[in-house]
Amino acid sequence: MKINGLSGAIALILALLPRAIHGQSPTPSAPLSVQLTCLKQDKIFTLVAQVVSNTDKPQVAVSATTGQPRRSPPLITFPNNYFQEDLPPDDHCQQVAEALNGQIALSKGVLTSLYLTSGFVQNPDRQGLRKVICLVGSPTQSCIATNASVITTLKPEYSRVAPALVEQIATFQLGVAAPPQFTGKFNFTYISLADILRSPLELDRFARP
Repeated sequence: MKINGLSGAIALILALLPRAIHGQSPTPSAPLSVQLTCLKQDKIFTLVAQVVSNTDKPQVAVSATTGQPRRSPPLITFPNNYFQEDLPPDDHCQQVAEALNGQIALSKGVLTSLYLTSGFVQNPDRQGLRKVICLVGSPTQSCIATNASVITTLKPEYSRVAPALVEQIATFQLGVAAPPQFTGKFNFTYISLADILRSPLELDRFARP
């Protein structure tokens, strides 16, 4: 028994010795993920993307280079002149954030498999079509695809410039640049969510979510 006790004590000392020399072993860093959220300033709500630690209490990751939160400029501001405002600005912003976060979760965080685009979908009452901005899983899908997620509905007067509005969202210029003008040509624009967020969230410089 004495030998067993001594062996146990030695084993315990050997187990603790590295910590005594090198300090407490660091816990593994929490996995990171991209999350869309709404920020409020006065009566304005802005939709931004940020890198967060994937824990019970998510916290925004900080850039090791700048010391600033890894957060994008505003993608969309609510209220918005281009969108149908069927909800109060805070609810509308939250609805869009949840739609985007849901698609990111379904893609297991792979932003390269998500594309921002525009298209037509059927109205809820099945009477006619409405022009929307949506998120799809490939540049060959439309907004009516089963795995597509409608982000917001455009006002009828802006339906013809939907591709230009997609580009303004992707360059953080929606509501900043002048309203786009219809050129007489209809086209479809697909922009990868990874390309939109790569630079502002520093996805290449630091550990990717």
